[in-house]
Amino acid sequence: MPEEKNFKRIVRDRMAKTGESYATARAQLEGRIGPASPLPESETDIDIDIDVAIADAPASPLERLSRADAHRLGQHDIELEYAEAVLGFEPDLDLAEVIELAESDVPPDYLTGIRAASGTDLSVSEVVELNESELSYYMVRALRDVGVPPLTHAELLGLAQAGLDEDTLPTFVAGYAAGQRWAPVREPDATSSSGALQNLLQGDVTISEDVELTGVATGNVVVSDGGHFTLHGVATQDVRVGPGSSAVINGTVVQSVIVEQGATVEINGFVAGRVAQRGGHLTIRGVVEDLVEELTNGSATTVLAPGSLVNGVRH
Repeated sequence: MPEEKNFKRIVRDRMAKTGESYATARAQLEGRIGPASPLPESETDIDIDIDVAIADAPASPLERLSRADAHRLGQHDIELEYAEAVLGFEPDLDLAEVIELAESDVPPDYLTGIRAASGTDLSVSEVVELNESELSYYMVRALRDVGVPPLTHAELLGLAQAGLDEDTLPTFVAGYAAGQRWAPVREPDATSSSGALQNLLQGDVTISEDVELTGVATGNVVVSDGGHFTLHGVATQDVRVGPGSSAVINGTVVQSVIVEQGATVEINGFVAGRVAQRGGHLTIRGVVEDLVEELTNGSATTVLAPGSLVNGVRH
């Protein structure tokens, strides 16, 4: 057999002379079928190897595809190797799902990998979104290995937006290992005791009422004017709590928490950065990876509850 590149050129030469489709011309040259009658003109310009693969490999994941399916894949410029690999991992996918994955540049193993790592039967559209977020299923698998329960699509997006990667993985693992108090992002409940239940706070925000976040805050969060902030998800920047305001951190703050004079803050979850105590009332029951900086005028109260972990020291 000539090299594949040269062989394909020979196949195309034959197509030009005979009017045969690529599949028929190739099969003739390989000597696998007898003389063939010309195909309808509408089929002769479809350039795809998938027809031949079906005939060559009856045990292939491609064998269940019809000729019409094969030509539809060709019309979408989907490589034979990609379709075969995807169906090898997920044989129950329909043709539209294979096309959606291919056109979104999802690696063939990603659908199976992220489903297995998360413990959730994610839809193809959800997997496409997670692939676009560049979330590694190896990182998700590492989190699950420390006892994290199955993660929903919203939780996985939250982890991606919070920056889960090889460098930050130890931070996330430490949060779970310290009592597993942190749920990265969870779907909002149907009812909530708070005044405003949110699944996304985008950009820098100021909170002056009762807000409960079950998802992701992508910017800095400032709590002021008597507002109250309950975090179950992920705040990717700083959380600053002003005078007369309060916050309960049940989730994760990726950077710092600033407690202003007259503020009340309770940390049950995980703070990857520092906590700046500037004269408020601070209670830590969870984990602060960095220092608690005491920048006060003597009016502050800081309580480190038994079991809390601050800058590597267990209390």
